[in-house]
Amino acid sequence: MMTNNRTPKNQRMSEEALYEELQKFEPFIQQALRQTSYQEREDLQQELRLKCIEKILTYEPPEVPGFWEYKRRYEQQTDE
Repeated sequence: MMTNNRTPKNQRMSEEALYEELQKFEPFIQQALRQTSYQEREDLQQELRLKCIEKILTYEPPEVPGFWEYKRRYEQQTDE
């Protein structure tokens, strides 16, 4: 189930929602850290988390067409 954790007023993500999204990337971060020397892991972990946060906050989902737009596109494709 996908929930919209953004407030409609300013479209800012709550800290809780951001944390939940960041946790989805944690297995990939840990996998990358295992390939890095022990001395570099803490710095890399911080950099990877910051990059993930940046991408989460700037992500713009693709616009999904409404029913009538979808129907129009479908009819155009079938007419060709």
